[in-house]
Amino acid sequence: MNHENHDNFNDVLLYVKEKTSEVEKNLPELTEQYFRFTDSAFKEGSLDKKTKQLIALSIAVYTKDHYCMVYHAKGAAEHQAEEQEVLEAIGVAIALGGGAAWSQGVTFAHDAFLHFQEK
Repeated sequence: MNHENHDNFNDVLLYVKEKTSEVEKNLPELTEQYFRFTDSAFKEGSLDKKTKQLIALSIAVYTKDHYCMVYHAKGAAEHQAEEQEVLEAIGVAIALGGGAAWSQGVTFAHDAFLHFQEK
């Protein structure tokens, strides 16, 4: 299976956005504070935004979080990460996470990056 068969990457992002909007109606302060916090974590600093997206992608692979894999694969692509950089970030996750990280990294995470890199 290759990344062309994963037409659902955009759907995954849309689904998270829709569900976030539902929660935001009931917990607006929590939602606002969460996004303020995460925006702060991903601001350019000593580490650039691309590096931060690669770190987040690696953590998502390690934790087997498909939603975050898609989100941060897109972020890596948007910040002009090269495929080799993404593969090395996935490799770090695999070194720590073993076989489960391997199967998630070499398939879902890599395919998501390739999907968004082509956009």
